[in-house]
Amino acid sequence: MLGIVLRAVINHMTNFPSPGTGSHGTTYTKYDYPSTPASLGCDSGLPSTSSHSRQWICEHRDPYILNMVRFRKAVAGEPISAWWDNGANAIAFSRGVKGFVAINRETTAISQTVATTVADGNYCDLLTGGLIGKVCAGTVVAVKGGNVSFTLPADHAIAIGITDRL
Repeated sequence: MLGIVLRAVINHMTNFPSPGTGSHGTTYTKYDYPSTPASLGCDSGLPSTSSHSRQWICEHRDPYILNMVRFRKAVAGEPISAWWDNGANAIAFSRGVKGFVAINRETTAISQTVATTVADGNYCDLLTGGLIGKVCAGTVVAVKGGNVSFTLPADHAIAIGITDRL
């Protein structure tokens, strides 16, 4: 599932490449993906995440994708800043003063403290539940002294934005 989320983050946050070719060889232009949700059978609910042979079906309804679209809207127009990577499969970056993302594609957990341009405070992680009303249904992520400390299991990510500050 993280692979789908990562592709959505890259495609939606950068609009690159556009036009492009999806992982199953289908061509899309910006947000115009092939076919329509109704014709893809989305009314039957989300497909199993254990199937790696399925086509693009219903990802727009997945909570991870929905929340990352919310994140993208919250950080629109902000530059990528405070980039960090471990030289392999983990990255973290801010989107100006409006958001922060960390992604771990390693096979083991990572623990890291990285700089961010997001204001100090407590934020609700969008990927573990986000805010529901004024209550955080996800993990609380603290920004202190311009830094974020996190531990991410393998194939996990966090995303916080100014709209999710507690």
